[in-house]
Amino acid sequence: MNNLTIYFGTKRICFINENQYPLLQDGHMSVISSAVSEKDLKRDFNWFLKQKKCSTLIFCSATVSKAQTNFLKSYRQIEAAGGFILSSEGALFIYRNKKWDLPKGKIDKGETPRKAAIRECEEECGISKLKIKKQLPETFHFYKIKGKLVLKKTYWFEMSTVTGQKLKPQKEEGITQIKWFKKTGIEKTIKNTFPSVLDVLTHMKWN
Repeated sequence: MNNLTIYFGTKRICFINENQYPLLQDGHMSVISSAVSEKDLKRDFNWFLKQKKCSTLIFCSATVSKAQTNFLKSYRQIEAAGGFILSSEGALFIYRNKKWDLPKGKIDKGETPRKAAIRECEEECGISKLKIKKQLPETFHFYKIKGKLVLKKTYWFEMSTVTGQKLKPQKEEGITQIKWFKKTGIEKTIKNTFPSVLDVLTHMKWN
């Protein structure tokens, strides 16, 4: 299991091996925990959520895979899938809930992540002729349902499509804009997106 990062609003939770800690000194105000058991992980996580000035919780141990597994099984999980769509026009972004985002949505029962990613992109953008090029790393983030934390795991895929399509935002999903961005003109956009989307962008190359 790769080292895990989970986002919750402006906060993030990182799991790293004890010999990797210096790699994470990036200016974030952080606190370190050596917790591995499910009970200790939840205790330190709940404490961290109450700290207004601390943005990063680092679970640092010699058994990082065990810590990640114990943490993940402590929370209800929902799986989603989405796409980073490329054409000669650039990369496709949607505008939803006052944030620029990538098209994605919940995986239906019996549906594979690949099929869900294509379906959700088609539904949210009115786009067609999508072709999956490769799978990208998954992202994780917390949100609340009826006051309880839920962990969303999103599968991402790099996709290609043809140019010149007439796109239609799925308004019932809160999408108000769809836009192609060239890499040279995306600076302002990525200042108004989610940390998990920025993680996806670190794995991408486009013009």
